[in-house]
Amino acid sequence: DGHWRFRLLEALGRLRNPAAAPFLMRVLAEDKFPPARVEAALALARIKDKSVLAELQSVSAQLDAEAHLPVLLAVGYALAVLGDPGGRALIEEHLVVPEGRTLRWDRLRPGVFAVGQLRLSALRGRVEAIMQRADPFVRREAARALGALRDRASIPVLVEQLRDPVPGVRDEALRSLKALTGFRHKETYDQWSRWLKKQKEQNAEDEKNR
Repeated sequence: DGHWRFRLLEALGRLRNPAAAPFLMRVLAEDKFPPARVEAALALARIKDKSVLAELQSVSAQLDAEAHLPVLLAVGYALAVLGDPGGRALIEEHLVVPEGRTLRWDRLRPGVFAVGQLRLSALRGRVEAIMQRADPFVRREAARALGALRDRASIPVLVEQLRDPVPGVRDEALRSLKALTGFRHKETYDQWSRWLKKQKEQNAEDEKNR
């Protein structure tokens, strides 16, 4: 079924065996199940077999952004990992925060993942906006990506996510805060918000004394 096909494709990527690349390319190019195509692209990125680069480029040229957005974002990530700068351009172009209300945040999840893995710091603001509006699974991915970016400018947004109603999102925000600051003993929103307030006051004082 869909769940186990997804998990098996993930396992193939984690094996990092180039012999799986032709099979994964067939799934990416032909499968009717979009999550399978996304996972096939991510698996190809893990394997890092440059022999499939031309095929990946061909697939990306055939994908319509509206109909196949998550697949396109995943292919962009694979291209970037394999050294094609066009992959980063694809992510920058198509990871767009929707206006108004949307129920399809999962379409952006491969792009959010890619931002963290590729350290696309220019897209930090978009990931922050997604983290504050998306569904729980994508919010958690966004919190993880912000930690991976290693940009302390995201600290205020991550502190606010410690009040998220979903435990998994709070846990990921906390991990990212610890990674960004090096502090391991702060666990609660109150502790982090007090620390953030002191930091802002200190920065204001330092600016005043310059």
